[in-house]
Amino acid sequence: MMVNTRVVGFFGVGGCVVVATAVLLRRRKKRAPEEGPPVVVVFASVSGASRRYAERLAQRLRSDTRRPVVMMDASVACEPWDALLNGAARDLALVVSTHDGRAPEKARSVLESALDELVSDFRVGALALRGRRFAVLGLGSSAYDDFCTASKRAEKQLRRLGAARVASEALDDTRDDQDAKYQTWETRVVRAFQRVVTTTTEGVVLSTTPHAPPFSEKKEKEEDPAAPKEEEDSEDDDENDDDDDGSPVV
Repeated sequence: MMVNTRVVGFFGVGGCVVVATAVLLRRRKKRAPEEGPPVVVVFASVSGASRRYAERLAQRLRSDTRRPVVMMDASVACEPWDALLNGAARDLALVVSTHDGRAPEKARSVLESALDELVSDFRVGALALRGRRFAVLGLGSSAYDDFCTASKRAEKQLRRLGAARVASEALDDTRDDQDAKYQTWETRVVRAFQRVVTTTTEGVVLSTTPHAPPFSEKKEKEEDPAAPKEEEDSEDDDENDDDDDGSPVV
């Protein structure tokens, strides 16, 4: 290790140690410890876009909510639904691409088969995920009729299980003008997950999270995510909710 003799001569050995320590402490940013139930972020990607958005969201969640974030790749073995049903997690964000009208092939066992089985399992119950919240971001090309059907299908199943939707959006990842749309969605998710859901012994969910609009691909203007909104379901949402059991949208 090289030592600048002029600096040592000016400050002395003890002075140099003090100065060096002060510089190190200044550079080291103190980070509040993560606490609270974890947020599960699940992604299913073909081109890598879903992964990038999921990682972007996870970074923002860690910095703004100070909650632990668990990343799960749906194309490999993972159990996000069990984490919500039996684990400590209460909040989940799903970022999924649509491929041939469905979730990416390697992710279908998690996002379709496992979720469908949970919905149809009489042992679980119709409102098994009551008290849990979720956000959905769908990616795809609006040039196709099956635009973001994978994310819409997962959203429908989660609502049937009683989970409360805090934000949902559909992005055309073939275009370069979608960042503002994503930012609005991300802000809604972060603000919602900053509030931790609690449930009373009677099963009453306590949450002050503002409700979220459904997929807004047909809306032409963005709204302030902090302002109160009245939800207006799109035609696609109406079709998906024909058999909706009235699960909460917060």
